[in-house]
Amino acid sequence: MHAWRSLVLFLFCLILAASTGAIAAPPDAPPPVEPKIAAASDEGQQALAGFQIPAGLKGELWAAEPLLANPVAFCLDNRGRVFVCESFRQKRGIEDNRDHSRWLDDDLAAQTVADRLAYIQKHLGERAADYTKQDDRIRLLEDTDGDGRADKASVFADRFNQIVDG
Repeated sequence: MHAWRSLVLFLFCLILAASTGAIAAPPDAPPPVEPKIAAASDEGQQALAGFQIPAGLKGELWAAEPLLANPVAFCLDNRGRVFVCESFRQKRGIEDNRDHSRWLDDDLAAQTVADRLAYIQKHLGERAADYTKQDDRIRLLEDTDGDGRADKASVFADRFNQIVDG
């Protein structure tokens, strides 16, 4: 039940942000680059083979490319659907400050979203616009035929590609 409440709260915040324009891209902003999703492969099965599964349990692959890509978080609802946050902005809009030691003081000093935007623009200059070329999104995965594997994927929300969205 906790996951359901978390999803409802997340969706409420998403709707509120969208209705206030907090996550809307500027009207003249070009659409983000369509991400390249890998074709189906056996990588998921190979990874599963390396898991240590306790006695009495079994592990099965529920979803893999091309149904989803670059998952960073997920949430289940009470209908068995899975909402997956996919990120295509790592090192292209979402930075790890370990890769930017000269940013560290500004990063630690930032107290607001505006502060974060200012230090990114300070360090990147015109290249800061490159941070809006990729996006993050929420994908909805479903098992519509009841076989225990995802067979339907749709983009639930996208265009999380503004510099401060990361």
